[in-house]
Amino acid sequence: MINPSVLTLADLDKEFIVETDVNNRGIEVVLMQEGHPIAFISKSFGPKQQTLSIYERELLTILLVITK
Repeated sequence: MINPSVLTLADLDKEFIVETDVNNRGIEVVLMQEGHPIAFISKSFGPKQQTLSIYERELLTILLVITK
């Protein structure tokens, strides 16, 4: 990567893309528009969430993104 990523302002008239990464320890979410990051969320799972299935952890991720 030559240039660091810089968050840009959202344009509500354009399409948004949500990219997620879910693993045993937590989640990372990037909201993008036209290939540029708009927002970033990172959250660690507690011991109880770490025991959930991958489907349940992905559902938690979707719920977190929608509420943010």
